[in-house]
Amino acid sequence: MIKFKSNDVHSAVMPLYYVSRLLGLASYRYEKHTSKPSASSKSRNDISQYPEREFRTSKCGIIYTTIILLALFVGIVYYLVHKILYDFTEVKITYVVTQVMTLCLSTATTLVSLGLELTLNRKRMEKVMLKFTQIDRILNLESNSIYRRIRCFVILELVLSLILLGARHGYELWSRGERHYITVSMRFIVHFMSTVMIVQFVSFIQVLKQRYCCVNESLAVLGDIDDKLLNFEQGRVSFTEHKLGISSSNSTSIVPHAEEIPNSESHPHNSSIFTSESEIGHISTNVSSKFISHRHPQGVTNIHALRYVHTLLYDIGDLINSIYGIQILLAMAYIFMSVVKYFHVVMISNVGTINEEISSFKVNGIIPLVCVVSIHVANLLWLQLNCNCFHSSYCILSCSFTAFGFFNWILRFFTDL
Repeated sequence: MIKFKSNDVHSAVMPLYYVSRLLGLASYRYEKHTSKPSASSKSRNDISQYPEREFRTSKCGIIYTTIILLALFVGIVYYLVHKILYDFTEVKITYVVTQVMTLCLSTATTLVSLGLELTLNRKRMEKVMLKFTQIDRILNLESNSIYRRIRCFVILELVLSLILLGARHGYELWSRGERHYITVSMRFIVHFMSTVMIVQFVSFIQVLKQRYCCVNESLAVLGDIDDKLLNFEQGRVSFTEHKLGISSSNSTSIVPHAEEIPNSESHPHNSSIFTSESEIGHISTNVSSKFISHRHPQGVTNIHALRYVHTLLYDIGDLINSIYGIQILLAMAYIFMSVVKYFHVVMISNVGTINEEISSFKVNGIIPLVCVVSIHVANLLWLQLNCNCFHSSYCILSCSFTAFGFFNWILRFFTDL
């Protein structure tokens, strides 16, 4: 069995990957292989092999996701028809509307996530992890505390979600009786899958934030910028000569070849980011120490490599937007309707036989109301705090090639809501 390093981005999100695969939200497998260096790398005395970790499409995972999608769809349709025909016959229309809309939004979030996983998101996720692998071949992180924090953050989110969802649906099963075991279990799975989707999104935000901070810190070092004023995240970044293809000579500058590290596809205007030796020209060695990192050939090469890393990160942000955009929108709509539904059920008052259950729920419904609101508040806080944290980072570090398109779109999304 392969033991993955603790300071690896893939191992950092490994608990989330296993949970997602169990729920059918990850129809790919985790592989580790070693790619041989190209001929151009050997010409630069690079005889090492590159260990790469990436996700590949799993046929068994696709079949498993399809089965879960069909089973949930059939079960939800049966549950909705049963509720309309037997449970919603003698209650107010407002109660029926809130119940049906909440059920439709919660199931739509899960079904859309599974459907996109089978069609588009699987390939997009492979591109995201491939780009992260390319970034890791350029950046060499000396501290693995960042990855430990990400892994602990993922585990904390999953445990907290399980506790709140377990308390909410456990109370529902206890109050309604064991005969509703199947429907309560199905609703628990639907809600947990939606929560895992949000955890995936927030985890990628954390990884992107850490990568941008590393790039900005390296640019600050090359530009002689005081890192105390910019309050960079602690984490040193160094470059290995065999990965960057930097010659030890001080008179020449060799930039990574485009065929070794493919150019960005989503932004054509950023694809030509490397400067050849002829464009750099002759650089005099009689320069002041303050600007030596700017004009030194090796420093110029490092800047070009960091610009390429920045372009890859920007592409990853666009891919994550396309992967989670619709699901996040549906999840936000479900959170709003769910809170409205529970407040409406608690405050509703009727007279009649079936309304005795609703009247008793006015007292007993406090526990599920608190659990549901806590779950939704936690999801909103995870999204909002991470977006604001990254937003403050790119505002402070905007002078160092920090992209803002990804989180600017998300902040506009929350502002419009």
